[in-house]
Amino acid sequence: MLFTLIMYLFIVKAQETVLVPENYVLWTFNYPFSIHILLYPFLLIIGLFEVLTKGPRKRRTRKSSRFSTKKKYFVVAVCGGNILLLYVIFFGVRVITNEKVIDYSSLHPQGNEYSYEEVTNVHTGVHGKGSYRPFSQQTRRFFYEIELANGKTIDLMEVGNVANNEHEYFAIEELDHEFVNRGIPKVSSMENVDNQNEYLDCRKIVLL
Repeated sequence: MLFTLIMYLFIVKAQETVLVPENYVLWTFNYPFSIHILLYPFLLIIGLFEVLTKGPRKRRTRKSSRFSTKKKYFVVAVCGGNILLLYVIFFGVRVITNEKVIDYSSLHPQGNEYSYEEVTNVHTGVHGKGSYRPFSQQTRRFFYEIELANGKTIDLMEVGNVANNEHEYFAIEELDHEFVNRGIPKVSSMENVDNQNEYLDCRKIVLL
């Protein structure tokens, strides 16, 4: 558990240092790749275990040689899988700045940039029982989604970090004012809002 936490903090810090500009408002994990950050430490442990544990030396036979070759292939596969998974995790980031949205991915590690004018819709509300996604959206969880001109949707509640240690709801409220003032259509779903008692700020954003 401690190792998982350390790896998580290390990856998040590396992402923020390399990918996130100084004028960011907040940045988010890119679902479903965000769940990989939970799986990565376990795969890394398996890889390290296979590499570091060789077992007692035995007389080399044809059978043991075949087993050793399979183990080498397994180690190579695990190490390669870890490298690939780390690459996917690292670039699974979206950044919201004061003027644009930067969408990073494993296919576009340089990041695709979109101005606020390319934000076509805003959809906000509280998830119900039928909208659960593993390791991400939970029942009765507030969401704030923006849709880009290419149809891509970003949930700003998949937060990686917020500038100046500001609470995520305050940052999203400020962005919401900006989007609404620009005339971007906003659809607020009132379904399940009455059941959201954990944060009153989410109701305020939905009702704006």
